[in-house]
Amino acid sequence: MRHPLLITVTLVLFLCSCGLSTEENKKESDPSFELMEQPHFTSRPITDLYIDSNGINYIGTFEGIAIDHLQGDFSYLDAEVTSKSARIKEMYGVYYARVGDKSLISSTDGKNWTEVLRLGESIYDYVVLKSGRIVIGSFEGVYYKDPDETEWTNKRFFFVGNSISNPNRISHLVESKEGGVFAGTHHGIYRSMDEGENWERVSDLIPSEEDDVSQLLVKENGDILAYGTRYAFVSEDNGDTWFTSTLPSRGVFKAIEDNGIEYILIGGNIWARRTSRDIYVNLEIADELEENFPAATANIDNFFLRGEKLLIYNSVYPSSIYSGIRVDESDIWDKLK
Repeated sequence: MRHPLLITVTLVLFLCSCGLSTEENKKESDPSFELMEQPHFTSRPITDLYIDSNGINYIGTFEGIAIDHLQGDFSYLDAEVTSKSARIKEMYGVYYARVGDKSLISSTDGKNWTEVLRLGESIYDYVVLKSGRIVIGSFEGVYYKDPDETEWTNKRFFFVGNSISNPNRISHLVESKEGGVFAGTHHGIYRSMDEGENWERVSDLIPSEEDDVSQLLVKENGDILAYGTRYAFVSEDNGDTWFTSTLPSRGVFKAIEDNGIEYILIGGNIWARRTSRDIYVNLEIADELEENFPAATANIDNFFLRGEKLLIYNSVYPSSIYSGIRVDESDIWDKLK
């Protein structure tokens, strides 16, 4: 008969080797965010997600913008003005959103919205500059207006597409830390150093098969990132030169920075990295969805993140919105240090 002590020691060693009794393995099992479903939005079309500087959730829907005031208690704003809101942003103390594809609205308190501009052509994106000028990317170029002006100036066709049926539309607009305005287009990256009046193409050295830019991001350290089909193009000198960084999949739908970390939505999942020269880390949020919500087939279609809070929209039927709280104990965050 074996000695009881030997059996006990053997069992402990076995458990340790399997990781079942170690704090380290427990840490590895922790998700990056603890998720909770928002059933109010199940199987409803969602046009945008945003978290403002006060931590309030904004949900763009066909019925108007929904605001979460009391941890899950949503109220809807004026649907006539805010229906189908997208590209919701808070810039220099004012809220803005694109409504449908032909209108821009704004609000000083996030609750009462008014129309800023309505065009007879598609609005793709907009940016509010430090000077207060609003620059809008449209089907035919850009429109811009200063705070003391009533009329909009249109700079048409500063770029060209392959044909009328394949126009080189603007996908994204940002302002750099050094004052340049950048436009991501289907045929490269353009820069304006005079707030949108004159433009130059700054991506001539990027192969044409790779310069379909879906998103732009300006980081707090000044890095500018332009996301193509397979690569992120990074400039550390205000667009004069670019280096490439391989993406984990094809096509970035959304990119944001929070607390120095770059987050991208790509391939139905969210990835992150600390610096523009690091490798992307999968936050494994899609895995967390399927593990804890059996009815969900994970395909994250939109997200926003600020501080400890996360919002995601899972678009596969039955579609739903999930809110999340960051789990600091997760070892996923260690990979970003």
